[in-house]
Amino acid sequence: WTWRSRNPPLRFVYRFSFGGWETADEARVDHVWMVVSRPDGSFWWLQSYIVQYSLGSWMEKSEGEGLNPIDAGELRRRVALLRELERETAQGWTKAQDDLYQELFNVRMSTARDR
Repeated sequence: WTWRSRNPPLRFVYRFSFGGWETADEARVDHVWMVVSRPDGSFWWLQSYIVQYSLGSWMEKSEGEGLNPIDAGELRRRVALLRELERETAQGWTKAQDDLYQELFNVRMSTARDR
């Protein structure tokens, strides 16, 4: 796309975060990611996790492993996993939630908390 284009591609960027404190004594655990819609109908799932990995390293890994770009079906699947994670974490953190978090964000909270 160039500035001379009369019909630039339509893109939307959605920014999300997931995090909080379990107790006042624990470090804040945050994870920020963005979903970028692309003109061809696919999406980029971009993320970073402070101290664990950068956006640049995620982009390299996700492209190399075929995790980006994703189609609308995969985006819906990931959103469903987020909803499940949110529902389940209300009852405490378990290995099942840690597995979901690993699938979604490429990091285990059990490992992140130890750092």
